Amino acid sequence: MSKFISAVSFLVALLGCATADTFPNLRKLQDRPGVIRQTLERAIRLGNFRVIFSRFNVQRDPFEYVCCDKCEERFSDVSEAAITACNEKCRRDCKPAVEECNEFDNRQKVMLIQTACAGTKFICGIGGVAVPSPIGTCTQNTQENCMNFANNNVDLCLRSITDANYGSCDEARFKQEYDWVAQWPCKFFARE
Repeated sequence: MSKFISAVSFLVALLGCATADTFPNLRKLQDRPGVIRQTLERAIRLGNFRVIFSRFNVQRDPFEYVCCDKCEERFSDVSEAAITACNEKCRRDCKPAVEECNEFDNRQKVMLIQTACAGTKFICGIGGVAVPSPIGTCTQNTQENCMNFANNNVDLCLRSITDANYGSCDEARFKQEYDWVAQWPCKFFARE
C-alpha cells in the first residue's frame, strides 16, 4: 500500500511541476477560446446552428431566414452538412428584401454588434455577458456589407471590456474571435 501512495504522490508532484510544454495536450486544455471555438465549429460543420443561436435569443432555426438560392454561396466554405441543413430548412418563397426584411438601420447595426460581441465574450470566457435582443428577421443588406460593418466597428465591442479584461484572450485574439463570430449573423440574416 505504501508503494501505491508513494507512486501517487510522485505522480501528483510530477503533474504539479509540469508545464504546458511538458504535456502538449495540457496546452490545448489551457486554450479555452480554442476549445470553445472547436466545439462551435464542429456543431456548425454538422449544420447544428439552432443550439448556438438559441444562446442569443433566436428561437427559430437560423436557416429559416436564408433563401434557398443562397445556401451554396453562404455555406460552401463551411461543410456539405451545413449546405444540406440549409437546403432542408431554408425559405423557398423569398420575396425581395425590400418587401420582407428590415432596413439595415441603427437598430439592426446595434443588434449585429451586440450579437458578435456577446459571442466573442462567450468564447473568451468573459463572465456577465448581456444576451442581446433577438435579431429575428432578415435585413436589407449584403453579406459582404454586413461583415465590413461588423469588422469596422469592433471598437464598439472593445469599449465594453473593462480593465482590459479579455478573459482567456488578449486583445488581438479577442479581435480574431470577433471576426469569426460576426460572420454568422451576416450569413444568416443579410438577405441581398
